[in-house]
Amino acid sequence: MSRDPSTATLACPPRPLYFAPKPDACELCAGRDDRRISNCLECAKAVCVLAGRHLARLSVAAALLLSSVVFVPAQESPSDSKSRDGTKPDVVAGPALLIRIFKEESQLELWMQSAETLQLLATYPICFWSGNLGPKLFEGDHQAPEGFYAIGLHQFVLSGKHARSIDIGFPNAFDRSLGRTGSHILLHGGCRSIGCFAMTDPVMDRIYVLAEQALRAGQEQIQVHIFPFRMTDANLQRHSKSSWYTFWSNLKHGYDAVEATRTEA
Repeated sequence: MSRDPSTATLACPPRPLYFAPKPDACELCAGRDDRRISNCLECAKAVCVLAGRHLARLSVAAALLLSSVVFVPAQESPSDSKSRDGTKPDVVAGPALLIRIFKEESQLELWMQSAETLQLLATYPICFWSGNLGPKLFEGDHQAPEGFYAIGLHQFVLSGKHARSIDIGFPNAFDRSLGRTGSHILLHGGCRSIGCFAMTDPVMDRIYVLAEQALRAGQEQIQVHIFPFRMTDANLQRHSKSSWYTFWSNLKHGYDAVEATRTEA
């Protein structure tokens, strides 16, 4: 298509795959690619259903907008909630955090402030996520988002099916500018998900406590950077035929900034 790339309508990528685990599904799942879950440990095979197609518009100049978040209202403070064993954890102030998520590798990185720079504290396997590589477009598409998000204390979920989870703040300002819709996209435990990022319960408990400590120590918001894959030059080139290549090229700037400076982008 010969039109200006900032206004061109992109070719339709496949609509996301929906992964539905069997009732006895996983305690730990890792090693998926962008079309199916594979190499699951202690995990039943996922059921994949391919549906429809969609169109999207990209605004290159806006791709790195960091979010003005959508908050999930809470009626009590996060420190009032109990851990999964029924005990109430002691909450103390802690260092600032950064969370990075890589969908293709099914990994979550937790970075912690040390002196003037961020240090990688831990890398956790993501137990389960749904959809395909590419951003979330609309409510009900069973797609996990990609982009730059932020979380505050208001976004801690204290009760319900996913107690002790965190809303990542989708849609952010950039998503809304493109008409993308959705709500309650969580980082949660339970190892099952439709549109969210599911961790094992012990890992989620640790993330929850460290995030609360950081925010109570004065960190205004915790940045959450969600990428389709590790944004190396080689990986980006491997996906150069994707309809999301331009969008991903812009996300790479945020990835590279953290890699180079070890500070929040």
